[in-house]
Amino acid sequence: MNEIIAVAGNSNCVDCGEKNPDWASINLGVLMCLTCSGSHRHLGVHISQVRSLKLDTQCWDKDSPLLPFMKSIGNHSFNRSWEKNCPGWVIRPEEYPYEMAVRENFINQKYLWRRFLRKEVGGEPAVTTLANQEEIGWDLKVINEGTVLKNSPSNIISPWQSRHLRFKPSPLGPYLHYYKTATTATAQGKIDLTGATAELVVGGSDKDHQHAFHINTSSDGEHQGRVFSFAVESAMLAVQWVEAVRKYAKQQTKKKGQVLPPQISQLEMSRLNLKRNALEIISREGAAKLRKEILMRSGYTFGAWFARHVVLTDSALFVFEGNESELGKCCCVLELQGAHVETSPAVYSGEQSNGRGVFGVLTAMSHVCFDAGSEDEKIDFVGTINAYIANFPSIINTV
Repeated sequence: MNEIIAVAGNSNCVDCGEKNPDWASINLGVLMCLTCSGSHRHLGVHISQVRSLKLDTQCWDKDSPLLPFMKSIGNHSFNRSWEKNCPGWVIRPEEYPYEMAVRENFINQKYLWRRFLRKEVGGEPAVTTLANQEEIGWDLKVINEGTVLKNSPSNIISPWQSRHLRFKPSPLGPYLHYYKTATTATAQGKIDLTGATAELVVGGSDKDHQHAFHINTSSDGEHQGRVFSFAVESAMLAVQWVEAVRKYAKQQTKKKGQVLPPQISQLEMSRLNLKRNALEIISREGAAKLRKEILMRSGYTFGAWFARHVVLTDSALFVFEGNESELGKCCCVLELQGAHVETSPAVYSGEQSNGRGVFGVLTAMSHVCFDAGSEDEKIDFVGTINAYIANFPSIINTV
């Protein structure tokens, strides 16, 4: 265990940065604090399988394949993949360490929806789900409008009044307009978001408005530093509104925690070597367990589909450009130790295809979405991969 803790980044929680984490996700290969481990359990064992470094002693037997797997990744290397596309306006748990809604929102975005995960492939799309528009990233998915309670200190009788907020771009800068109702045509006022900041109100504004947030306008702007107060029906909604305001106001969330120089983990090095020598490895290992044409998507939910050719060997699942007779560039390698295959099309929101052939492969360092084209092809493909995972000396099956 001391060797696991010594891996780069493992002295801090993978999600909130708290020091000396003593819980682990044994399929993702990372360490976390007790509080974040509770949020990981809520994700489900198909995403994160949580064990204690101190209590689950059977996991850490010296002969267990779990030990080299955990040492091959590390929190620092893991977050280079899983937080690579995290926008600067996302609220991180370390900013509000005692607000569970912040922690749940961040962890759900990171693991459940994979909104920050790096892209695996590029090139010319075979088809698109967005009619040749530019790929939409998850960083665009924020609240654009909604009904809240707005505080008006000048109104002594009824200071909290229902208002409908709507973000609107302008040549002069971003503005947040507020209306009496969602159907009202004329705004009652607008908030200049240039240079503004947004923050949660810890503990709420008062006993009747527990889930509140502030927008602090710039002292140089038209509101001259005025603070606007709003309340919503849930803590999670308050977090989402603050993130939306921060995005439009271009406010960067401060990130605390350990700062490490660029490093490459054993698993990253292994993937890189497999990718570099893919054709040689396939030729050396002989007959492949699976070799098929398929569509692969560049993002988790939105994005273009690319025509690819996959080859499954004893080493990994390789994804190539080209065709069966002439494999081209290897654009992705998935090492399937501890991997999980997601087969429900319900998890892929935003699909415009029928979804019958869609499934995902989740590994410790990446998530890739495929479309086999039909339900029968999908069953065949998934069955072959799952059989491979089951026969592999998997860390999950031996713990």
